[in-house]
Amino acid sequence: MNTTQSPELQTETPLVLKAFGYDLDKTLQRLHTDIEFRTEFLDDFSMIQETVQKFKKAEKDEKAAAREKVRQEKKNAQHERCLAVVRRIFQDYADDVSSLASVLCIPDEDEVKKLGLEGMKAWIQSVKENEKKKKEEIKEARQKAVELRIALKAEKEDEKKAKNAAKRMKLLAQLPKLIEQVDYEPDIDEENISFEDLKQLHHRLKMLTQLQKYSLNVEDIPDYEGESIEYDELKTLHARTKLINQYNSIAPDDARGFINLAPEEVELDKIKEMIQHRKNKKN
Repeated sequence: MNTTQSPELQTETPLVLKAFGYDLDKTLQRLHTDIEFRTEFLDDFSMIQETVQKFKKAEKDEKAAAREKVRQEKKNAQHERCLAVVRRIFQDYADDVSSLASVLCIPDEDEVKKLGLEGMKAWIQSVKENEKKKKEEIKEARQKAVELRIALKAEKEDEKKAKNAAKRMKLLAQLPKLIEQVDYEPDIDEENISFEDLKQLHHRLKMLTQLQKYSLNVEDIPDYEGESIEYDELKTLHARTKLINQYNSIAPDDARGFINLAPEEVELDKIKEMIQHRKNKKN
């Protein structure tokens, strides 16, 4: 296979640089040798340079105008948003416009709109700062109120503890005398007994001693065991016996009989009415 290239293919075609139809190499030679051509060419070149400068300036101005248009559109959009915020603020403060009078918070919507974009921004920021300040003041006041309630609660608890401690000592001091008057001796751990249990024990012993006194004036008190009777059952028995004793203390002897009937036959409210009736009759 013959790979020999033809002379035409072996000869490289020279690269001709042209601009505006001119062969640059030939043009350069003519500029050196042809004065008339050089003068005409340089005049044309000056006009081309001026035209290019004008084009570049026009292109730059066009881009600047486009950027300014975008900037103005953004500014107008910001202005509209600010106006909307201003309107909303005055709607929110419709019942208290005077509160907008502090700092930059001009209390007049039309006056605010005259401030311009930056002025409205400053006004809106001032309103927000004032609102934030008020919220912080409210939050601080609430926190102080909570702290005060906690302090008062703690103070009341301390007072209650002090009163309970004093009452505990008083109840413990009264126990020996009460125990002497009942037919059993309760097992008490004075150091560890709770305050509630101590109060109930004291009340139980007191009711038992009072029942012994009421028995002198009240007949047929049901039998009970002071040590084992349930606390609530003892309270019921004590309340009924106390009222019967009170009635018998003011009623004549011939009127005492039926008052000692069983509880299901004469209720406590009925005994109270009879006591009041005797008091009224006596007066």
